[in-house]
Amino acid sequence: MKPNAYNQAKRYKLVSYDEDLKNVYSIVKDCRKGIPIYIDNAIRKDIWYIFVKAIGDVSCTVIVESELPATWPVPTNCNLEYWPGPWYRDFIKSALPLPTQRKKTVDINYDFFLLYGTYEYQREVIVQRLEQLNILNNSLYSRPDRSIEGTRKITKDQRINNNQNVLRMQEYSYQCQCWIVIENFALDENYSGTIDMKIVQAIYSGVPWIYIGNTEAYHTLARWGFKNHEEPRFTEQSVMEQLSYLKMLFSQPKLAQEWQASQHNIIIQNQKNLVNILTKSL
Repeated sequence: MKPNAYNQAKRYKLVSYDEDLKNVYSIVKDCRKGIPIYIDNAIRKDIWYIFVKAIGDVSCTVIVESELPATWPVPTNCNLEYWPGPWYRDFIKSALPLPTQRKKTVDINYDFFLLYGTYEYQREVIVQRLEQLNILNNSLYSRPDRSIEGTRKITKDQRINNNQNVLRMQEYSYQCQCWIVIENFALDENYSGTIDMKIVQAIYSGVPWIYIGNTEAYHTLARWGFKNHEEPRFTEQSVMEQLSYLKMLFSQPKLAQEWQASQHNIIIQNQKNLVNILTKSL
């Protein structure tokens, strides 16, 4: 349920130490005035600790987009609420049809499907490593300067996760064995865990996915009832080993077919869970 204070809340970010540290003191001032606060995106651990110390015992209402690890402190007189962010609202507004699975007659010609639209350091490091190891050499993937279709110039509107874009990406992903979903701050344990549109699109598509996120992101997925298609990996080396193994498996038609069949029940379970989440009352 959407927190009652959400519509009146003032929005802030606590993502970048260099850019957002100043927001801590603005948040404290607003809290002293009784203004509710909404912190969107992931939250950086060291900035959150500074906020907790700065706010002291001031009474405040703070709504976070990203669920906080259980080990992180919460201010003494803080009414802390969780609201999952724009992907939830965007998906509901888009009025997409119920999710389906790809037909068995669809030709699967590629290994992986990866959407990487906006530059983020950790994702860039991972994608570069995937490219260096040739893991993506038979895959469909985008980059900040290149769309799935190969277009060099991509407008902001084309990046927005609207109805048309979700369905178009679903059709492309049908040609691939598996999605690779790289979360923002993917393997960085200094951030809270965030579920956003990337993983939701993968679940909606009905194609298996490998999720690359930090520990708390996986915990958030689990709390929302989503099941992973492969065991979570939390280091760059283990992620590359996992994807290299899958690439080898996909090169052998019989093994690839058996792997796809083994993922069917997980796909159905995750899609049912997604529909349940999105149809809850706001």
